Amino acid sequence: MKKLLLFFFVMPIKIFAFSEDGDYHLHLGGSVSREFLQSLAVNDVRDDLIAQINDPSLSIKLFSISHQLLNSPERIKSATLDVINKSEASYLEIRTGLRSFDESKNYQPYLDSFVQALRESPKAVKGYLSVDRFKSEHDKNYINFIIDAALKNSDVIAGIDISGFSPHAPRMLEGEFLSQTIEKILQHNLCLTIHMGETQSQEEYRDSTTVLSSLQKLFEKNSLYRQKVRLGHVIFLTDEQVGILLELRVPCEFCPSSFIFLTKNIEFDHKKHPLKKIFKEGVSVLLGTDDTLIFQTSFKEEQNKFKQFFILGEPMH
Repeated sequence: MKKLLLFFFVMPIKIFAFSEDGDYHLHLGGSVSREFLQSLAVNDVRDDLIAQINDPSLSIKLFSISHQLLNSPERIKSATLDVINKSEASYLEIRTGLRSFDESKNYQPYLDSFVQALRESPKAVKGYLSVDRFKSEHDKNYINFIIDAALKNSDVIAGIDISGFSPHAPRMLEGEFLSQTIEKILQHNLCLTIHMGETQSQEEYRDSTTVLSSLQKLFEKNSLYRQKVRLGHVIFLTDEQVGILLELRVPCEFCPSSFIFLTKNIEFDHKKHPLKKIFKEGVSVLLGTDDTLIFQTSFKEEQNKFKQFFILGEPMH
């Protein structure tokens, strides 16, 4: 995995080097431990949730359970520290969207708890504040808030994550709004991670075109922007989009178990994965666990799957 060391994130004053022992793509709510969720469910006397948490066959539904139980600033802080302390990675980048614990749309308590946990971390860690392209409440006001929050907490918040996975729901962040958001984040000298090519749908192909064309134009204006962008998943692209990806040469993130999940019901030629093409061209591909709770995996397991796929050239099942 030596190619993971070839790229550097350049930011004002600080330079972040990528490491083989880093987990660069994980979401807070999907990465807490079952033991931690069980303790919260026991505390709340939620026997219904305890039974579900202990069900090894559950996967995606655990997102909802996690969301229900992480219902206070104190629990957000504890959850963040749980993810950090349970991970086998020496460096982590944790992503989370902010939410209000009441009807006020007050995101500050969540932010403060997340930031405090990052500052108390016993290991190297950075946070990314997420905007979910499917949530109507993640509007311009929310985006402005998280940009400002990232700038005010730059010691532990590296930047903004554009994400969201809800294949059949309408997209709120797309088209010109998506392009403008990408530009605004980069203009504030923040790092930007973007989920792209995650599903095989016309909407996803359209968004990928928006992302790639926006980056092309922005890199022409300012070549330093290239050092602040990473793309996540990048599974389903057209041949034309793969060509633009190779031209852009931005590092991408690969989450093995998540990839298996996203392609499990689809005939997918592993040899033609876009990330294999950029890896062969010397562009960095970084390891992420995505959601260790959901996929019942660990950093070490994902490391082994990464090596199997990129180094040994073997398909994963």
